[in-house]
Amino acid sequence: MSYVTAFGCRATDVASFAAEANGYGKEAAIAAGATDVRVSQVVMGGERAGMINVAFDCPTITAAMEVSAAMNSDTRVLDVLAKCEVQLVSRSLIRVIAERGTTSGAYSTGVMFASDPVDDATADSNLGDGWEHIQAGANGMRMGQSYSAGLALAPYFILTWTDDLDALAAASANSFGDPKVQANMVNSNTKMVGRMTSRTLG
Repeated sequence: MSYVTAFGCRATDVASFAAEANGYGKEAAIAAGATDVRVSQVVMGGERAGMINVAFDCPTITAAMEVSAAMNSDTRVLDVLAKCEVQLVSRSLIRVIAERGTTSGAYSTGVMFASDPVDDATADSNLGDGWEHIQAGANGMRMGQSYSAGLALAPYFILTWTDDLDALAAASANSFGDPKVQANMVNSNTKMVGRMTSRTLG
């Protein structure tokens, strides 16, 4: 089990902020206990369009808190935030339930959904059923649960990373059309709430 701290923001100078986040910011976060850092920007996502998301992978909740504290007290990071006119929109902690493949790709999609709680083994099996199709158009897939995110109308999500959004769309359609995937959704009372499409920055 692992966790992700999601730092959601908007910035006037997106290019400079992304470069710093992928450079010094990533180095500082890893030194503080993160295992990886990714930067992306929502392109298609309703009112979230234009939002930048910096995701800090962390092994534990405590590590996530320490990484956040380290970044918030780093003078160089604070200077970049000021120079790029970064405005914090949200900061959330996500529990990673199951994953397949890698988190690399030029694009990513986020499907938000609500469902009845299921145990992690069942969730992992369900994700595996979907991955049988999704892997034809994606590099990786991750299921997460909002652990500390304020009011969450869709407490669960699936992120997918790809270099070809059209191939992913075709694979996704095949997945949703699979009777086994449909049965999994019915058994857990899963209802899709929304979708976002982002591009990787850096």
